[in-house]
Amino acid sequence: MNLHNDVKPFACDTCGRQFAQLGNLQKHMSVHTGERPHRCSECTRCFSDLSALRRHYASIHERNPRYHCETCGKKFLHLSSARSHRMQHDGVKPHYCTVCGKTFTHRSGWMRHCRVHHHKDHGVVRARVGEDSKEVLLKPGEYIVYLTE
Repeated sequence: MNLHNDVKPFACDTCGRQFAQLGNLQKHMSVHTGERPHRCSECTRCFSDLSALRRHYASIHERNPRYHCETCGKKFLHLSSARSHRMQHDGVKPHYCTVCGKTFTHRSGWMRHCRVHHHKDHGVVRARVGEDSKEVLLKPGEYIVYLTE
């Protein structure tokens, strides 16, 4: 096993991303194929891997979510998740691709876009707080520290 010695012998032929385990590479391939074979039995959501379906089911259908979206009715266990979801309805897209200009509500969507379409793990993100905005250059392995008011 190569988890603790930084050896990553399994590489994606499409984007070059490397993995320590073959199973992780196989899961990763759904990013490129768009395959989502695991369907939730309670709703219409589909997932690329079984563990994501199980997390979804446990957090949405087995528990009693305390928060819900007044626009679409989606339920959430955590207030932070409900607030993050609300950004989609409000059209807030603080993250953008400097290569093609596409904008994103969530950093994870922006990073996935950069990896899949531009084969990069870095770029510039604009974080906006009130009237202020700041550009942050990300290098591979770096993450955004969100600004607070």
